Amino acid sequence: APLFAAWRTLARRYCSHPNVIAADLFNEPFGATWGTNRATDWDRAAERLGTMLHSECARWLVVVEGIANRGGACKKLSGDGCWWGK
Repeated sequence: APLFAAWRTLARRYCSHPNVIAADLFNEPFGATWGTNRATDWDRAAERLGTMLHSECARWLVVVEGIANRGGACKKLSGDGCWWGK
């Protein structure tokens, strides 16, 4: 998958750089789901991607953004607006 290949390349290139400490796997995963066992399941994909990334660079923090605003769910739950990935 292109996303895995891209992260593998980045990890191999930057793991030894002391000023690179983390990887945000995917900014605002719009259209993703969580825990639905569908092809769009971001929690499963993020787990696999994070595992692969740690195999390349174990010292990095792996950041996984949420999908809380999918379909406006965040506003429905909180009553006010919120940002993607919140």
